[in-house]
Amino acid sequence: MARIKNNTKSVAAQVKPVADNTAAAASRGLHKARAWAAPQVERTGQVLQESIAPATRRGVIKARAWAAPQVERTGQVIQDTVAPKVADALAASARRIDPGQSRRRRWPMLAGIAALLAAAAGAIVAAQRKRASASAPAAADEDVPVPLNEEAKADAARTS
Repeated sequence: MARIKNNTKSVAAQVKPVADNTAAAASRGLHKARAWAAPQVERTGQVLQESIAPATRRGVIKARAWAAPQVERTGQVIQDTVAPKVADALAASARRIDPGQSRRRRWPMLAGIAALLAAAAGAIVAAQRKRASASAPAAADEDVPVPLNEEAKADAARTS
């Protein structure tokens, strides 16, 4: 047992420097890997931007080129099918909410016309009565001369 213990110590003494060297080597390898990877990541990012961004733009342009006719066709279908239905519904709603023409009261206008006709008839009757009264005495007394005014007398004297 003592021999195994001595043997373990001697192996441990030999392994310890190797383990220390391995840890140092792993640490150095990690630093080297980081130093190498940093520029690679940056360059990869640039490559991705230079190659993937244009490809993405091309993909977007292709998608838009495909979608434009689809949207146009959909708009045409909606215009042909849905729009007439919507227009009919709006027209029906407008007819339902329209109060209609208000009933105009015509009696004030008819009363005004009747009053105007009555006034005209009264004026005609008055004119006829005046004309009738002016011509009635002349028909009854034709022998009696009608008195002339001063101007008419002067004119008669000049002509005779």
